[in-house]
Amino acid sequence: MMQTLSQAELDDAYHHAIFDCDQALSDYIRRAFKLRQEQMAWKGVSPILWDTIRDDLHEMLAQAFHECEFKHLGPDRYDQLMDRLWKRNPENTD
Repeated sequence: MMQTLSQAELDDAYHHAIFDCDQALSDYIRRAFKLRQEQMAWKGVSPILWDTIRDDLHEMLAQAFHECEFKHLGPDRYDQLMDRLWKRNPENTD
């Protein structure tokens, strides 16, 4: 028996895949920057500046993932997805 998924379930799965990719890239960026941190310190790069560069890079990648997801889903489906995620988050209950 073949199971079919609703559009909402497909959108949720798509969002989780995008989120997982973003998290994997974020982890890789942190590891890569950590490996170079000592080398950059020897070259005179401030650890604060190095961390800022790393964080900015991750923010740019996260924004790119967000924009792709919004473009793919469109504003209505994206808003519906965010509503579902908001309702599922136990921290958002009254």
